[in-house]
Amino acid sequence: MQRTLLWGVCSSLLLVGGLALYLVAGYALTRPADPDAARELRQALEIYGRVVVVKGLLPSLWIAVPLGALLERRFPARAGTRRGLAVLLALAAGLAGLLVVATVFRAVIPGMPRLVLDGPAHYARTWLEISAAVTAALLLPRLAWTALRTRGG
Repeated sequence: MQRTLLWGVCSSLLLVGGLALYLVAGYALTRPADPDAARELRQALEIYGRVVVVKGLLPSLWIAVPLGALLERRFPARAGTRRGLAVLLALAAGLAGLLVVATVFRAVIPGMPRLVLDGPAHYARTWLEISAAVTAALLLPRLAWTALRTRGG
């Protein structure tokens, strides 16, 4: 249980930090010369980041962490390889992403803008983006932990 909690915390920090770096890089690369337009872009990216983190990424991750741990216990032979672990964690992230995009992502939360997904293609793209990010955030700390543990003895 403690390892799963530590895994969740590391994954959460990686996920939020990764999105923050993505948004900072996006702002730096597309920042307009006009100060008012630059301020508007910065505000839009801040709102986007908050919404994606609060309504999409973190809820998906917090559902996927225990689901991934459950899948690992249920299929220990599959979880014993990197590829198998990646498949199990992608499955957990995908299921969590479906649940979150169908419910929390579109829910009305005070202080957050209401999101509307324009058709099945937008729904699928949003689900895939969230699931891919959550899969990476789940897998990278696990692979790093395994590498450190095998290197240490």
